[in-house]
Amino acid sequence: MHRNIDSRRAGRLHSGNPFAPSIADHRGAGRKSLLTQAKTLQKSQFPPPKTVWIEPTNACNLKCSWCFQANGAMTRPLGMMTFETFKRVISEIEPFKPQINMHLAGESFLHKELIQMVEHAKKHGLTVAMTTNGTLLRKNDFAILDSGIDFINVSLAGVNSEDYLRVRGMKNFDEVKKTVEDLGAAKVGRRSSAEIQVNATETEQNRGGVAEFKNKFGSMSGIQGVLVRSLMDWQGTVDVSGMKVKSGVVPGLKRFVKSHRRLLKTYVVAKSARNLVATRGAKLRNRTLCDAPYASAGILWDGTVVPCCLDYNGTIPLGNINEKSFMEIWNDEPINNLRKMLKSVEATRAHPTCGPCRGL
Repeated sequence: MHRNIDSRRAGRLHSGNPFAPSIADHRGAGRKSLLTQAKTLQKSQFPPPKTVWIEPTNACNLKCSWCFQANGAMTRPLGMMTFETFKRVISEIEPFKPQINMHLAGESFLHKELIQMVEHAKKHGLTVAMTTNGTLLRKNDFAILDSGIDFINVSLAGVNSEDYLRVRGMKNFDEVKKTVEDLGAAKVGRRSSAEIQVNATETEQNRGGVAEFKNKFGSMSGIQGVLVRSLMDWQGTVDVSGMKVKSGVVPGLKRFVKSHRRLLKTYVVAKSARNLVATRGAKLRNRTLCDAPYASAGILWDGTVVPCCLDYNGTIPLGNINEKSFMEIWNDEPINNLRKMLKSVEATRAHPTCGPCRGL
């Protein structure tokens, strides 16, 4: 299901850019050594990200009522990341040792090579985490626990049977609950070092059951934590009216914008959301409306790099890992334009994805 890369494009040298070796350099005898990659990192204009989301697949076996999977908001094709693309990703990011989260817009357990992917990442010394809806955890007798994975987050959506049915349209809450309980017991029995936590999303309808949910799952053997998340509307693409909606504004952002509005207007001038001219931006170099383009990156199943895990539709493509090295993409014009944009209230507000996300 992976799209084909034109051989002429894949083989060409990206001359003139120190971050861009040819594809052949990564796949043949000319593969860059870790030492060479480390030197490349030293040339980087920005420190590499601390977190990278890798999407094994954007397919999901559920259609939760408040998710983009249910209402057709996600319009990009469904697919599975090839193991070759995954290995290329790992070879690119291994030198700076980010934590990798093995999920983005789908249920990762649908990928037949998920366990092998985790094992491969662990062999390269990476910290590996993942979020799952919990329905497929029993695959091969909880084989995920033997992969070396560091963190497993089980997202149950609902806090009880009634809430689970309302959100997921399914009556198997008790079954999934038993799966989580058995996962924790297996972790303890196998002396797995994986840290397991469970989460649900709070809404106006389930607030009364949150405390019981936390107590019930928090008391299970092998479960390290229970999280209750705020509901998201995914940049306004999902109708969550009547529920408790996350504002999308980071704490203190409104105060920051209000107190620095004049400064932001003076030092960053936006001709449009995509065409930015930084005039005297030195004083604002360390100020941004969003940290994502400095701290994280997402890599979709087809190799497309996006700035964060919330870009489920790939609306902000920064490059493709099958065509450019990760560090070239990290220092290239698309992401630098995004960083400039996020220093401007006006430009960010005009952006169809970042504006709603920042609550502007």
